[in-house]
Amino acid sequence: MADVTHGQPGTSDEAVREATGKDWESWFHWLEHHDAQDLDHPSIVKLLDEEANLPTGWWKQQVTVSFERHIGRRVTGETADGTFQIGTRRTFRSSPTRVWDRIASVEGAEAWLGEAPNEWWHGMHEGGPAAGDVLDMPSREQFEVRSYEAGSHIRLRTLGPRLPEGSTIQLTVSGEGGRAVVGLHQERIPHEPQREQMRTHWKAALDRIQALLGEE
Repeated sequence: MADVTHGQPGTSDEAVREATGKDWESWFHWLEHHDAQDLDHPSIVKLLDEEANLPTGWWKQQVTVSFERHIGRRVTGETADGTFQIGTRRTFRSSPTRVWDRIASVEGAEAWLGEAPNEWWHGMHEGGPAAGDVLDMPSREQFEVRSYEAGSHIRLRTLGPRLPEGSTIQLTVSGEGGRAVVGLHQERIPHEPQREQMRTHWKAALDRIQALLGEE
């Protein structure tokens, strides 16, 4: 059952057994035996904390979320606070440096954000924004910069008015040599239908980045 994944993507039965001493089905049986299906999320985590020998809080959350999916309580992409997240990524033939430089341009901002801030910094590779800076868009949309590392990533929090306030968006560039991987990830999406809308939205953004790089 090496390919079975219930919790964090890529967490196989072997991985959970090695870390916790039980595979997924054994955890589900244990939780059902303790009537966890009648408990809410915090209560299941508390049960695991008090009665199970799990190595970290991360594993308590993973076992809880996996069990909730197992009993049909959660859907793919739902997080512990009831909001949703989505991520997509694509590999390009261009080097990470070239990809970052293109994304750092005004055209690059327009490719993934749909528009460039009114006062765009001169290349995200030259200093770039600081955490706490607010980006004002021509459409009046606003983003707060949460973190930034030149050549690596930028993380933004939506401030409204069009996008749901408090959602976070992260663009990452990674890779080596002649290939780069661009990832787009959004957290705290309020509703499941919006998750699928944003999946389509970010895939289209990757299409625009691909066109900007001149790759078919």
